[in-house]
Amino acid sequence: MERIADKIKIIDGSKETLKLAVRIIDLWFVGTPGRSEQAEMIIVDSDDDQIHVVCKQDQLKAWKMDLKEGCTYVMHNFKVTKNDGQYRVCDHPYKLTFIGVTVVRQYGLDGLPLKKYRFVDFSDIIVGQLQFDLLVDIIGVVDEVVFHHISPRSKRVVFKLMNLSNKLVSFTLLDDYCVQFLEYLDQHENEGPIIVLLTNARIKEGQGSYPCSISNSLKDSKLTINEPLAPIEEFNQKLSELGIEIRSVLTRRSLWSS
Repeated sequence: MERIADKIKIIDGSKETLKLAVRIIDLWFVGTPGRSEQAEMIIVDSDDDQIHVVCKQDQLKAWKMDLKEGCTYVMHNFKVTKNDGQYRVCDHPYKLTFIGVTVVRQYGLDGLPLKKYRFVDFSDIIVGQLQFDLLVDIIGVVDEVVFHHISPRSKRVVFKLMNLSNKLVSFTLLDDYCVQFLEYLDQHENEGPIIVLLTNARIKEGQGSYPCSISNSLKDSKLTINEPLAPIEEFNQKLSELGIEIRSVLTRRSLWSS
């Protein structure tokens, strides 16, 4: 008799000979390809439970071509460790790591949820009613570019992001994310609202008179700007229906604070 797949919710570190029937709903690569690269992913099972999975450099060469976001798999055998890092992409108490006996096979499986974004309410950000160690997804429209700094050692842009309730949060993009944002502004000046979607964003705790704010995580975030994704298209449509006016974003470098 074929073994029934284990459920993600029951993973507690007591066994590593797991069998999981899952969909990869998020996949990203960290490090330098061919040298220090590793894959990280979030998988989901039929109960809509999720867990963070890591495929380190020593195993990635064997599996990189097989791992595809959105596809469904049966996966066997992992190292199970506590999910207790400084920042977590899932709230499951454990995470999984590929080992030498891990087996991954792609199958056409029904009943597995598609990717769902974990958007948080700006009101909860403003009052600090969220877990600061749990990464979240953010969507909003750029209201005003406040500051930018570019140097060989650091890159930073700060802007105000607004939701559909006209609430504003401070939003910081660093390094490659900063460059991606500034390049978009240079290439799409005066083309209408700039809608930003950032996955695995970090909530920065407020300090003194400074409220909580948002920034990219160092390696886990994905930045999408005005692309034809369903959440962005839906946000843009609601923006228009609500008649929310967006002031012109200053895109000329000579007008920005630096």
